[in-house]
Amino acid sequence: MLADPRPLVHITQGTQNVDPADLIRPALAAVAAMDTQAVAVTGRPGHHDAGVPLAGNCHMADLIPYEALLPHVALMVTNGGWGGVLAAISHGIPLVVAGGDIDKPEIAARVAYSGAGVDLRTGTPTAARLTAAIAAVTADPRYAARAAELASRLNALSAPEEIVRLLEDMAGSPA
Repeated sequence: MLADPRPLVHITQGTQNVDPADLIRPALAAVAAMDTQAVAVTGRPGHHDAGVPLAGNCHMADLIPYEALLPHVALMVTNGGWGGVLAAISHGIPLVVAGGDIDKPEIAARVAYSGAGVDLRTGTPTAARLTAAIAAVTADPRYAARAAELASRLNALSAPEEIVRLLEDMAGSPA
């Protein structure tokens, strides 16, 4: 799969509310006719089937470590879980977000506001809507540029140094 020169789209529905009919199936249908490759991850050990036949450019897995996958991903289609979104942004990957519940609609809105992706404003998008969103994000280089800018800023942060600075500020100590 990684030897394939076509851009790689990662599809993830996270680890909660994991009915593949909500996002994985329509996303697989959306990318089936695109000149791309796709890997969908169920997020559930032992579950590596979406219940639909896969197009030749699509692959399924139960879990794939992000440190192995994300360096190869050109676009992520996600339900908007914070961990996946943060991982994508840290790799400069633009996003198509279908956030339906819990904090996911807020995360989707923030992704759109940041310019790093689009918010579909639903947790159960149609294949046609996903096709349009994927095409829009892929065609407009501003999404990838903004995701790369955010990755650079995020990766430049030092959590330990920031924690020390904040604690010193709270204690009134000079830095």
